[in-house]
Amino acid sequence: MPWSAASLLFSEPSANELALLKQMRAWAGTASGQLDSKVNCLIDWLNTHIRSGKKWTNERVIIFTEYRATQNWLKEILAQQGFTKNRRLLTMYGGMDLKEREDVKAAFQSSPEVSPVRILLATDAAAEGLNLQNHCYRLIHYEIPWNPNRLEQRNGRIDRHGQKGFLAANGERQVFVYHFISQGYKQRQQSLPSSRSSDLDADLEFLLRVAQKVETIREDLGSYGTVLADDVEQAMLGRGYSMPGVSRADTNAEPVRKMLKFERDLAKQIDELLDQYRETQRELRLSPDNIRKVVEVGLALAEQPPLIPIPHPSGKPVFTLPALKHSWAACAEGLEHPHTKEIPDSIGLRV
Repeated sequence: MPWSAASLLFSEPSANELALLKQMRAWAGTASGQLDSKVNCLIDWLNTHIRSGKKWTNERVIIFTEYRATQNWLKEILAQQGFTKNRRLLTMYGGMDLKEREDVKAAFQSSPEVSPVRILLATDAAAEGLNLQNHCYRLIHYEIPWNPNRLEQRNGRIDRHGQKGFLAANGERQVFVYHFISQGYKQRQQSLPSSRSSDLDADLEFLLRVAQKVETIREDLGSYGTVLADDVEQAMLGRGYSMPGVSRADTNAEPVRKMLKFERDLAKQIDELLDQYRETQRELRLSPDNIRKVVEVGLALAEQPPLIPIPHPSGKPVFTLPALKHSWAACAEGLEHPHTKEIPDSIGLRV
């Protein structure tokens, strides 16, 4: 149908309709400037753990969003609250320049004393293959992805080997992963609805059950694969809540539980090899002083400048590398800091 013909089917809005539209526009303008309880909760959390008493701590956090639009909106809200000043907040998203991405990673992986960034606002582009655990052991899922595999990938950015995070009373390093729930969820988590409801609480309760099952399987197997992905997708598409998938996850996991003994034995062997390595260090006398002497002799024999001692508040022997000549110049390659681009001093030439 031509546009000229279609336009005849519509009449000009009446004065009452125009008034209603004006009122709705005013409501929308007011609502757009108001913060919902979810983002208020996030701001309160940041002001407790990351910027306590209006002073920045050395704590860091990764906040994952599902959508780029949410990331942009959340960055704007946090900017209004003063969280983005002086590069305290950085973003990572799909399609960003590769060099910029590496610069963000280097800044977030650097010590809080070197890099000011405290908050990494990321989409799932940062959820795969990145090590972000050097100085961060907190992660927030601002939006929950449909596929639980994405949860595992996100958590894996900080829940991995080399994590030097929170030291628990039992001597183990811990990471903290957060997601949002509604008030009163503890009283309702025992009664999951059997059919789809329009109530937001029902959605959150379903996701809570999934998250609990994901954690159980992760502890048993180290990974939970795709066993819950279909059930979450069905729920999010409005086709009803179904917990058989959760039970199926336990059944499918049973044969794999036999691998746990192998994993424990492997961990034991790694610990034994680490002990052997440390014993070798002692036998070969690989102390900082001995290594420093070897380096000094090597530089002298090659007619290179000696190490340059510099004062240090700790009183420990601290040296900076001189400008090496000829083929020895290659020895300095790769020593520069990925974020500051400076060559760090070596304290006691530790091994």
